[in-house]
Amino acid sequence: MTENKENGRQIDMAGAEAGQAEQEIPVDKLSDSAFYRMYLREVRTRTVVSDEAQQILYLRLLEGDRSVQTEIVDNWLMRIVELARFYKDTPVVMEDVIQEGNMGLWLALEQLPSDLKEEQVDSYLLNCVRDAMENYIREITGEADREESVVAKAALLYSAREHLAKENGEVPSLRRLSEFTHISAEEIEDIFALMKNQEN
Repeated sequence: MTENKENGRQIDMAGAEAGQAEQEIPVDKLSDSAFYRMYLREVRTRTVVSDEAQQILYLRLLEGDRSVQTEIVDNWLMRIVELARFYKDTPVVMEDVIQEGNMGLWLALEQLPSDLKEEQVDSYLLNCVRDAMENYIREITGEADREESVVAKAALLYSAREHLAKENGEVPSLRRLSEFTHISAEEIEDIFALMKNQEN
């Protein structure tokens, strides 16, 4: 039921800046520190289960079985590294962004809402990981005004759009982009309109 995947549950998202897709950066290139290389080697030794097995783990967790938390975290470690690629152009240390994502995951697992359904767990955890990363970046960079926040979200949206287009062979709809990024359709429209005006 398990298999050892080097890039388990890989998201394979392309980095992007304000409307222009960049060449996708391999996770090996996110940082050149010895600590990061050692961490990546360790993560790649973790056993990753299938999506179906992951759902079973989520169900057991919702039923109160806390013993599955470590296995769930193992399944998420490389996924969190992949998510960090969205923020590679921010002036922060990637290892710290990844660590914040890991901490966000653990906290989310400890504080699962009692009314959460099995099929909602993955999206809930994803939101918590992204929030932890983005809150850390805002704290470190001192991002306080709306313009900088919009630029960060725009980079995320353009990256997600490139990934979905490559995956499905067509430009994703506003609804699909909203579902994927967990940014409301109205806010996405506003961000794209603002960035288009700035380009003009």
